Formats: sequence, structure tokens, C-alpha cells
Amino acid sequence: MTLQFTRKHIILLLFSFSILVGMTYLLLIVLVSPIEAKVEQLKQSVSMEQKYLDILQEKRSNTISPDVSSTEIQKQIPVIPLVEQLMLQLERAEMISNSKILSVSFTETPYTLPTSVDDSQNTENTTESNTSVVDPTVFDPSVLDGLMEITATLTVESPNYFDLAEFLSLIEHQTRITKVTTLTFTGNQEIISADQEVQPLQYSITISSFYMPKFKELAEDAPKIEVPSPSNKINPLNADIKEEDE
Repeated sequence: MTLQFTRKHIILLLFSFSILVGMTYLLLIVLVSPIEAKVEQLKQSVSMEQKYLDILQEKRSNTISPDVSSTEIQKQIPVIPLVEQLMLQLERAEMISNSKILSVSFTETPYTLPTSVDDSQNTENTTESNTSVVDPTVFDPSVLDGLMEITATLTVESPNYFDLAEFLSLIEHQTRITKVTTLTFTGNQEIISADQEVQPLQYSITISSFYMPKFKELAEDAPKIEVPSPSNKINPLNADIKEEDE
């Protein structure tokens, strides 16, 4: 059987082929081209994000400070009590502010975060407490696990209010983290006569400092305390007076 293609058949075949090619091209435009455009857009976005990341990493590498040694950190919170260090700092504040420490006592307790005030308490009780409350949703309490608090209760005498303020400022602005938690004092009587002498202010304060004994393996990196060597004096009064032979 022989197939014969007439001119009409050839035209119909070419027309069908043209329609097939056109539909294929249309599908490419409608379906494939948007996908290719989206891919190209994503490539450009990734390239831009990579440039931003490179810039941020460069800035971060330029701003990161060198590693801080354990000794530098322990100047703020040591791993051993270093009560002698606290005492020396108190004596320094005493000397600079022209004040006089009449008594001091130390206690050590595990540090606990302040608890939130119960809503059922009245306004008066709420205003009496000025202790800041730490929001557990912002701060992770486990960071302070093992932290010890050293509490020092002092009775101090200062010539006037400004020396009192300087004494407190020197305590709170030292390198080791130390804060004044309570202050109690009574003002002097009003001066009403020329021969009336100004009496010094006597007050009681409570201060808190901290140390982290859970890292006791770093104790050798703790700040060294420079204590003057003993003078080996036999007579504590007058050096010119010779001691009698025993």
C-alpha cells in the first residue's frame, strides 16, 4: 500500500507542526521562564546576602577585643573570698573621705536572686523595698549558680554629709563589684548658736561583694594582695626609747 501526500496533506502537516512548536514555546514562556527568573533572582539575593555577611564578619573581627585573662575577670568577681582585699579597699575609702570606720563585721551566704513582690501586698510594703527584681524571662538564673555573697556591716563616722557621700562613692566605684545595700543615719541637730560645734555624722551601712568558688581551679590567677611586711618592732610607742634588757 503506497501513501500519497497531496499538497493539502503537506499544508495540514506543516500547520500542525507549527501549532505544536508554538504551544511548546508558549509553555516555555508561561511556565519555565518565571522559574528561571526566580532562580536568577534567588542567586542575586544569595550573592547580596553573602556580601553583607562578609562585611559583618569583617566588622566583627575588627571590633572583637582580645581574650581577657582570668586575672582581669577576677578583679571584678574572684573565685576566692579575698576579704583582705575588701578590707584594704574600705581603708582606702576611709582615708580619702576623711572618715573613720568604727566597727565592721563580715558574713558569707550563697547569693539568691531577689524574688518578685507579691501582688497581694499593699502599696506601702511595696514602696519600702528598693531591691531590683530580675526578670527570669530575660536573665538565666543558672549563670549565678554557686555565687557567694560577702556582706559587710559597718559603723562609720564622717565629718559631714559630703564626706559620707564620697565614702559611699569610693566603695561602689572600685574595680571589684561592690554595692551598698543599706544606709542608716540620723542628721545632726540644727545649729542655732555661734558656739555650737558641728558634730560628725555617724551611720551604719551594709555592703555586698561576691566571689565564685565553683571555679576554684583558677585560684592561682586571683589578684595578688600587696600587704606591707611587718616592721618587727618590739616597742609600738616611741622608736627612740630603748627596750630594757630582759
